Amino acid sequence: MFKKVGLTCALLLTSAGIIGHTDTASAADIQTDRISGKDRFEVATNISNSGWSTSSKTVILANYNTFADALAAAPLAYKYDAPILLTAPNKLTGQTKDEIKRLSPDQVIIIGGPGSVSDQVISEVKQVSANIAVDRIGGKDRFEVAHNIADKLGSSSKAVVVNGLKFPDALAIAPYAAKNGMPILLTTDNRIPAETKEALQGASETLIVGGEGSVSKSVEDQLASPNRIAGKDRYEVAANVIRVLNMPAEKAYLSNGLTFADALTGSVLAAKNNSPLLLTRPDTLPASTEKVVNEKGINDVTILGGTGSVREDIFTPLPAPEPEPKVADSTVKADAIVATAKKYMGTPYVWGGTTPSGFDCSGFIQYVYAKHGIGLPRTTTSMWSSGSTVSNPKVGDLVFFNTSGSGVSHAGIYLGNGQMIHASTSKGVTVSDVDSPYYWGPRYLGAKKVF
Repeated sequence: MFKKVGLTCALLLTSAGIIGHTDTASAADIQTDRISGKDRFEVATNISNSGWSTSSKTVILANYNTFADALAAAPLAYKYDAPILLTAPNKLTGQTKDEIKRLSPDQVIIIGGPGSVSDQVISEVKQVSANIAVDRIGGKDRFEVAHNIADKLGSSSKAVVVNGLKFPDALAIAPYAAKNGMPILLTTDNRIPAETKEALQGASETLIVGGEGSVSKSVEDQLASPNRIAGKDRYEVAANVIRVLNMPAEKAYLSNGLTFADALTGSVLAAKNNSPLLLTRPDTLPASTEKVVNEKGINDVTILGGTGSVREDIFTPLPAPEPEPKVADSTVKADAIVATAKKYMGTPYVWGGTTPSGFDCSGFIQYVYAKHGIGLPRTTTSMWSSGSTVSNPKVGDLVFFNTSGSGVSHAGIYLGNGQMIHASTSKGVTVSDVDSPYYWGPRYLGAKKVF
């Protein structure tokens, strides 16, 4: 359990930058192993097999593709000593079904309402064994689901508060919250939902995880005895969780910080082994993550996910990239812009986001073009007004769409061959067909040249 005075002092030390160092570890000293699989379902079952090698009386089941309901699940899973497994919304995958059969649980707790995990999945769980009791913790939205999970956990004088529209901060704190029986409750950046206020009524201390861009000062001022763990990005927040809470760090778990599934299913295993969870980029170890590994002398790391999620030799620095050539013609510059854009594939969509921690559509475009010395307006409407209209887009041009029924509301960077790269609300930074007859084609407005 954290103590208010001790936590406050730790926070002051963190902001002052004078935390004492423990033994250091170099990349050569770090022993790594990996829990992987061909997809997130198989990673989850392999995590389950690692932590629950014989059986488990309870299994937690969550939607594989939406983090909203599952953000608060780790403390509940830890309470029941249960693995978290994943399902498609309308079908129980073969890997998950086989793992439930192997674990032979007495109960399966489904996280989320029927829109997240359908009643068809419940029927398929019961087909595994008629003796399995299936319980659902639902709610009209993610905030109510978190509230109802907190009720299931039981009373606690301490609670964690995170932004419920983003996943990294919740996952970074999950092992600590789980180990200490603290519910993870959700808020927006500047408003506490009614369900969260109700869930917080019994809490005399609150721990905010994330900076003021995630949980504002106005929200903080409404919380009981608040303390905050922040950082310049998701990776530093996760590192500071270890520092500020002085978590045991002989062993740590490491997951891709741009996707939630492996970190979610691994968080309860980390709690079970009294270990923290660190976040990384897929190809490069963030400086803040590397720094805390060295500070805390972490020399045993389990990587969650396959090499497509976290590269094999993540603790070995990549060679310095060749400097980008100075470009004289528009073709070379367009190719360079596209290459930069593709570096951020998989970055999550965040409304209002303008950094690699999360982009909205115009924020992504503005960020990529700024890397090449091209300043663009902040909104799609302004971009549409500032460019030169072209009838046939070329690589590097911007393509615009009406997705809201009221003019320009979305844009992407044209890749050629009828494709664009853009920040999609459902998939993050991804590649789509501009002329797709099912969605983008009918909404296409035109293209603009901006350099």
